[in-house]
Amino acid sequence: MEFFEFIDDRSFKIDLKDFRKRFSHELKYLNKYFELNNKMLIERSKELDAYLKDDIYKHPEQEGAFRDFYQIDYIKIPCYFYNSAIVSLYSLLENNINSLCEIIQVRTNFVIELRDLAGFNIIDKGRRFLIKIANIDFEKNDKEWIRIKDFQKLRNLIVHNNAQMKNREQYHNLIAKFEGINTYSTAKDFYITDISLVYKFLELIEKFIVNISDQIEDRKFKKFKVALELKKKDADNKLPF
Repeated sequence: MEFFEFIDDRSFKIDLKDFRKRFSHELKYLNKYFELNNKMLIERSKELDAYLKDDIYKHPEQEGAFRDFYQIDYIKIPCYFYNSAIVSLYSLLENNINSLCEIIQVRTNFVIELRDLAGFNIIDKGRRFLIKIANIDFEKNDKEWIRIKDFQKLRNLIVHNNAQMKNREQYHNLIAKFEGINTYSTAKDFYITDISLVYKFLELIEKFIVNISDQIEDRKFKKFKVALELKKKDADNKLPF
């Protein structure tokens, strides 16, 4: 247990001012990125309206076929953007959870890093780290955490399943949790219908990270000996061959 001794009994608090500033800038950049892309999507939708109107005017007998044809265009390009936005936001969440864990690990000299924990799910490993090392009370963020896990499932369907569902039951489970998701009439593909779901995820991440940061800054920490003593212990125990 000597590897987990504290340097002394003095405690300290962790200042996250720089982290908060960086996180705030990231949110602003993403907000601006979403705003610019959404404006372009609105303009494209207006162009498609004009093209559709012109085609129907020239060939009124084919109106139904034109509407079916254009419907794919109305959906596909926005869908690519909304999907990529959800994936980008999930990466934002992962990166900032990882950053908070790294800050705690470095400031306390704790020998275990986030990457040392079992598993590949960064946000779940981050949760375990923050609970065990920083004594973060996730019950205070239980509502946000449950919702984050919902978005994680949505993100995984986009990344690993190419936005496709195995069956209609999976689709009904999805739309029960999210407004703004639809599917093509015969295919298993689903698509996000508008940008509101993207902004909801952004707001959720902001609230969650701010709440976790507040708790970290309220905690008192101590420095471990381990990071300072490892080299000395290694030198004292070198084998003669």
